[in-house]
Amino acid sequence: MTAMELKFRPATAAEKNSVEQLIKSAQIPQARQLGLEIMSADTHWLNHAIEGGRVYAGFVDGEMVGAAVTTLRDENNLFIDHMAVLPGKQGRGFGGWMLSLSLIHI
Repeated sequence: MTAMELKFRPATAAEKNSVEQLIKSAQIPQARQLGLEIMSADTHWLNHAIEGGRVYAGFVDGEMVGAAVTTLRDENNLFIDHMAVLPGKQGRGFGGWMLSLSLIHI
């Protein structure tokens, strides 16, 4: 088994659509399992979050596999607004990896 290249960094404005699609692709299957439908929503908030450096993207071998949207409440409290991992990459520890790295980045 070869080593994977893992990177976790702030998302850029150019990656906004990729982050948005990643979050939706991760949320829609779970919502449907609960009998819910996710309506197409205004994602203007995502632009502000990216500009504010609150959105982090996780990459494995150059592929964006996850995203985390955070809010730093104060110097000791980080709130995770959204965390998503691509459905095909779930169950491999990427969410935990991103959570751990989110705490390092505060």
